Amino acid sequence: YYIDHPPPKPTSLIFMGSTSVNGPRQNYMNYAASKAALVSLVCSAKEYFMNSSVTVNLLELRKFKSTMNNNTDPLLPSASTIVKEVLETYRLV
Repeated sequence: YYIDHPPPKPTSLIFMGSTSVNGPRQNYMNYAASKAALVSLVCSAKEYFMNSSVTVNLLELRKFKSTMNNNTDPLLPSASTIVKEVLETYRLV
């Protein structure tokens, strides 16, 4: 959208990835591949929007408890903890 309609004021695009991009994942091949593709997309977008009012960022979220991974490790943070961290980091609250 912003390629054809440059925003009138500074705008940030924040993509959420995961640490799965850092190496192969035997049981999550499609997921890991999609996250690797996201890295390429973000790099391309950063290059495209260089010297414009659009900034592009990728957050590689750490592992957390979720219904997707059924992880019961008590040391892992909850999804709500991760969301709070992201909101605070980008001052969205």
